[in-house]
Amino acid sequence: MKKSFIILSISLIAFACSHKTTPATTAVKEEVKNKEESATVSHEQFLEGKALSLTYCTKCHAEKNPNRGNMAQWDKWLDKMAPKAKISDEQKMKIRDYISVNAKSM
Repeated sequence: MKKSFIILSISLIAFACSHKTTPATTAVKEEVKNKEESATVSHEQFLEGKALSLTYCTKCHAEKNPNRGNMAQWDKWLDKMAPKAKISDEQKMKIRDYISVNAKSM
């Protein structure tokens, strides 16, 4: 009986410590690359809006990725934050253009 218990214990330990094989998964995460222009926003407009965003928006908080929300959400935030950032309507529209290039679809 004692001999059987020892053999069983060693077998369980060996089995528990053995290399477990799992099916090979080659799921490679593709890096999402943000666009820098769209059908309605040129590359220059994108860069200008991004520069304004980095200048004014990051004074109070970290840079936000435009793909965090859709344009309806971003418009609400822009309307709320523009007075705090003390930006003009023209600057707000340029920042909006920048955001619109990579915002989520509705």
